[in-house]
Amino acid sequence: MKLETQLREKIRSQGKADSTADAYWYWIERFLRFAKSKRGEWVLPADMGRRQVEIFLTSLAKDDVSANTQNQAFSALCYLYREIVCAPLENVSALRAKRPQTIRDVLDVSEVLRLFAELVGIAKLVAMLMYASSFRIGEVGRLRMKDISFERKQIAIRNSKGEKSRVVGFPECLHDAVHRQMESMKVLWRHDVADGLNGVSLPKAFGRKSPNAHKEFAWWYLLAADNYSKCPNSGRLLRHHIDMGHIGRQIKQAAIAAEIPKRITSHCLRHSFACHSLENGVPIHVLQALMGHTSIETTEGYLHVTVDGVTAAKSPLENLLSNPQTAINNRRDDQEPPRLRVFAG
Repeated sequence: MKLETQLREKIRSQGKADSTADAYWYWIERFLRFAKSKRGEWVLPADMGRRQVEIFLTSLAKDDVSANTQNQAFSALCYLYREIVCAPLENVSALRAKRPQTIRDVLDVSEVLRLFAELVGIAKLVAMLMYASSFRIGEVGRLRMKDISFERKQIAIRNSKGEKSRVVGFPECLHDAVHRQMESMKVLWRHDVADGLNGVSLPKAFGRKSPNAHKEFAWWYLLAADNYSKCPNSGRLLRHHIDMGHIGRQIKQAAIAAEIPKRITSHCLRHSFACHSLENGVPIHVLQALMGHTSIETTEGYLHVTVDGVTAAKSPLENLLSNPQTAINNRRDDQEPPRLRVFAG
């Protein structure tokens, strides 16, 4: 069996996402090519070990890759040797890229409005959901009809990052737009049922356990794609959700059109939700649950960019420029008068 096939089947059997398999295989293949460039021929992972991994990781650090990138490569190789080669790596010592302390990009309220003004249709609905309820863009794509409750004003996000699920708010201002989208999907669903088509893709092995669920409207994507495509797991032609990468690019282009002078991606809407929620008085432990953070420390990172956070401390420059003489006098008054001190020698 090919190494890639082994890897993907193992990851799938453990319930991990296909995106994890894609990322791991990228780094494993890159590691194998690196080893080939050194030896002049292909080398099996079983014929290599800790030393070769150290050399590869050190080469990445010297290439100035980010800490997150190098850590992902390390995780992929650890998984390879632990789960596939059955020879876990131990005491790996390599030059590691330093993980920087990052500051999250956050939109001002006025910038959010300008961004929305440049968006239309599905892209606008996605952007509003992300800002309204802390969604990651992929989580919006995976939303199904059964996850949305108008009466309870809640949306369930299932099996997201880290295989975690959570419930977020569903503000009334979005009910009409979501309802219209659901009605348009119902038309598509009825056509599929009438034509005897396969229906939508389902999570992991659920389609085998409940084959009729493919055609149930409850399992239909809120943002189902116009066309069918082949399922990478089963090989069947199924209807998946729309390409969320394309939506992300639309949001980025809208930020450029709105002349927002920041590096804006769709994920900035999630950061902005967190920051603005704190500014509006949402308790940090509540925000932690809404964001799906395992650690409160991750949520606390947003305190640094709130307008009433650390930057709310008044700058001494303001005092100086507003009344220079008063500032000088106050500085003199605060100083302790000189005293004569005699030390015994």
